[in-house]
Amino acid sequence: MLTFFYYIYYRACKLYEQSSSKDYEIPAIYITVITFGTNIRFILASIYRYKGLTLSYNVLFGFIAVEVVLGIVLSTFQGKQKYIELVQKYQYENHSRLKGWLTFAYIIISVVLAWSQTSVFV
Repeated sequence: MLTFFYYIYYRACKLYEQSSSKDYEIPAIYITVITFGTNIRFILASIYRYKGLTLSYNVLFGFIAVEVVLGIVLSTFQGKQKYIELVQKYQYENHSRLKGWLTFAYIIISVVLAWSQTSVFV
């Protein structure tokens, strides 16, 4: 799972780096953390819906606060050094364009799934 986390981070950094952004690692970390956070919220909401329960907005905002704090912590400890390591690791990967589009689709689907579960939070 950590490898997948780092790959999403690598792809997001690469996208922001190509758009000539100076601090490309900070938005990339937030995209990665929010993507994984929405997946956790989707799983939690599905479990609650399956059991016939509802989640309060306080729980939802608690998860969002944890995501923001986690993003701040990761942005201070992981900087350009981790991205440079990942560039060296994935420099000669096959089908990189396809993998980039699949990563983009994963991020979009994660956000759509999270928004589809908002009816659970009452």
